[in-house]
Amino acid sequence: MSPKEIAKRLLSKNHQKRQEEVRNESSADRQSANITETAAEESKTDLESNRLSKLQAKQRQISEQREKKRQRMLQLHERLNGTETQERQRKREYERARRMRERETTEQREKRLEYHRVFNKRAKETNTRTTSKKTCTSACS
Repeated sequence: MSPKEIAKRLLSKNHQKRQEEVRNESSADRQSANITETAAEESKTDLESNRLSKLQAKQRQISEQREKKRQRMLQLHERLNGTETQERQRKREYERARRMRERETTEQREKRLEYHRVFNKRAKETNTRTTSKKTCTSACS
């Protein structure tokens, strides 16, 4: 082999190695570019879905508020017209009492409980008197 042929072979081998390195680098660059593109697309879709979910949550909240307002107005009209059901009236009174209990102080609570104790005691006394009177009148007649 002549020195020219040896030089050509070495050059061609070096050239092939360089081309392969360039290909590898370019494929790595393409892969990283693809990765960054997909990451950008994913983040974009994440942002869009996040915005969409926030928007849907806001719309849901608004519709719930509207429904609550509609229910309150309906109940108010029923109350004013006297068509409110006993169950709804009982529920409204219970809620009112619950809110009052939440706001009361310990002193007010003690007064309220004492009032109920006295009231219940008197009610028991009157119940026993009325029942004894009833039995007496029914037995006498």
